[in-house]
Order: sequence, then structure tokens, then C-alpha cells
Amino acid sequence: MAFEEYQFLRYFIPGSLFVIYTTLIAFPILSSTAIAMLGNPETLLGVIGGAFAGSLAIGYITYTFYDTFLYNRLAMNTKRRLLLQYLPTKIKEWDSLLLHEKKMVMEMIHNTGKDTEACDRFYNIIRGWWSHFNARWVCLLFVPLLSGFSVLFLLSLNIILGGEIFAFNLPNLFLYVPIALVIVTISLVLKIGAENPFNEATQFEYYFVKYKIENNEEDFKEMIAILLEKKWKTHEA
Repeated sequence: MAFEEYQFLRYFIPGSLFVIYTTLIAFPILSSTAIAMLGNPETLLGVIGGAFAGSLAIGYITYTFYDTFLYNRLAMNTKRRLLLQYLPTKIKEWDSLLLHEKKMVMEMIHNTGKDTEACDRFYNIIRGWWSHFNARWVCLLFVPLLSGFSVLFLLSLNIILGGEIFAFNLPNLFLYVPIALVIVTISLVLKIGAENPFNEATQFEYYFVKYKIENNEEDFKEMIAILLEKKWKTHEA
């Protein structure tokens, strides 16, 4: 898959799911006026088209929340990621490194060495598994949360401004039972499904990096020495 296509799908899928979830959550409390407006084919087409056109931006924002609040906690979990248990045995200063420095060292190990070209295919496999893992966590947690908050925000504006978009009808509120079941079921399936790419990525990554290090021990020590030297110089400055 080309990089452009990958980036498109990376943001379009969670963005589109956000549109679907937000529609499902908002539907039971839409007023008769809003439903009548959406009954116009041109209005409905414009709303749907605009929502999906903005799905890339929504997907990007959703990924930003994931990267900010959850990614490091999942990806840098020493108990679950074998590589994080192995590297301290090879780098005695490992525990003194900051989080971004540890990530930089790991990235350098993947992308440096005499066998870089030969290992590109394996590294791309690992990246592919990580991408699936990240996408599933984004869709199982952050998409439904942002959809719910978006509807609450619109509902608050409607109340403050005295609009006629939303209205509460007790029988319609019971629709939230099947809607919640659908969203929770999808999230559970995504949660279970996220385990496979995570386990495959972390195990493959561990053996891949271990092979690279132990077959190029001198290059690895030299690279770490250079990185650590720059770290100490930066701290002294």
C-alpha cells in the first residue's frame, strides 16, 4: 500500500466511524423539526457529504488524542513489550534515559546498521502490526468518547441558544439501549482484536532487534556511545 493511501485510510476510517457513531447517538433526541429538515434529500445529502468530507480532519484529531493520552502507556509498557525488557541488558544507562530518548534509541536500532536494506521488509511488517494495533485502540475508545462528547456539546449549545434541533421524547430514549449494545460490542471486538497485532509486533520486534544487535555488536555499541555522548553534552550545556 502506498504511503498516501495508508495515511488516507489511517484518518478516514476513524473519522467515518465518528460520523456514524455521532449520528446514532444524536438520532433519538432529534426534534421533529430537525427530522423534517433532514427529510429533504438535498439537505440530507449535504449533511452526509459534509460530515464524511470532514472525516479526515476528525480522524487526525482523534489520533492526536490517542497519541497524547494513551499511546505511550500502551506502547512503552515494559511488562508487555519484550524489547523493553531486553534493551536494559544491553544498555546499562537505559533506566536513566527519558521516554523520548528511549524511543529515539529504539528507532535508531531499527533504522541503522549494515543490514538496513535487508531488514527494511521486516521493519515494515512490524510497523504494519503496530498500525493495526493503534487503529483498533483509536476506534474502540477515542471514537465513541469523542462522539458522545460532541453530541453533549451540541445539546448544550441547543439549550443555551434555545434552538430546535434536539428534543426529549421518553419512548425514543429507549433506542439508546440497542445503540449502546452495538457500540460496546464493536469496541469489545476491537479490544480483543487488538491483542493479536500487539503480540505479533512485540515478539517479532524482539527477535528482529536481538538478531540485529547480536550480529553487529560493535556497531550497536558505537551507536549507543554516540547517542549517550550527545545526551550528556546536551545536559551539560
